[in-house]
Amino acid sequence: MMHPLSFAGRRTACLVPPAWPDTAARLRAHLANRYVALHGRLARRLGCADLASDSLHNAWLRLARPVAGEVANPDAYVFRMACHLAVDQLREQAPWQSLDDPEVAGSELADDTPGPQQAAESRSTLAALARAMDGLSRRQRTVLLALRVEGRSRDDVAAWLGLSTRTIDTALRQALRHCEEGMERCAEVA
Repeated sequence: MMHPLSFAGRRTACLVPPAWPDTAARLRAHLANRYVALHGRLARRLGCADLASDSLHNAWLRLARPVAGEVANPDAYVFRMACHLAVDQLREQAPWQSLDDPEVAGSELADDTPGPQQAAESRSTLAALARAMDGLSRRQRTVLLALRVEGRSRDDVAAWLGLSTRTIDTALRQALRHCEEGMERCAEVA
């Protein structure tokens, strides 16, 4: 139905139909009644159930405003509106990021935090290492901690302990071998 408007004494046909306040209310009722079906279609189309939920919510909010004209197919209208809102939402997100970018794909999609099993295994490994280090001589433990934990140089540790670098190398080699054997024994028991 065309709505006549007058401009400076002239009557012209309006190109935009008038707003129908009850149309928005009917569309909101349709969205509420058909939410599950619309959500399923959107989730399949968009490939993301959360995005489908968000876009339907945004459509609900958008339908609080009057809709211009009558809507012949409310299901198609609400579905298209939600699809367009989903595209708008995706465009608002960082457009320069791509899933092809390994930094983005790895940082946002993969959860690097250890799970309960990995945490328990790490605690067990650390306990086994502590038991193995209990069997080290004082010199071997001091050299191992200074070189591997504190990150000091061989020459620095040799000067600090008043030993030759060859003695430091021997003490480190013995300490590492003892810890490796102790860890293997713990792994055989478990």
